[in-house]
Amino acid sequence: MSNVDSSGIEHRRFQRFDVDCRVKVIHKRFGNTAVLYGRANNISIGGMMLIAPVDFQGGESVDLEFNLPHMSEVLRLRAIVRHRFGDYSYGIEFRDMTDQTRQTITRMCETLSVL
Repeated sequence: MSNVDSSGIEHRRFQRFDVDCRVKVIHKRFGNTAVLYGRANNISIGGMMLIAPVDFQGGESVDLEFNLPHMSEVLRLRAIVRHRFGDYSYGIEFRDMTDQTRQTITRMCETLSVL
């Protein structure tokens, strides 16, 4: 989701926006399903920074449910853990989004870009 060029400048595919919302995380591992809650720290059209009290490994799939600020619609989507930062911060990439979910996240990001 990000690249660093030779001068150390980071380039991202999508602009990120600060956000604070509760995220329900459904995680399946070794045939067991765990439900836990974390918080989104920032969001983009392609993913989010998730803070959650769990030990995820890169490449693991998770299901997410969350409400974006000022929106009543609950978004449900599949995601993959791409990066781990410290003990409980994860770079999450959204996968298999419906057109409606993509439009909702895009609208939220457009709104945040003008604030």
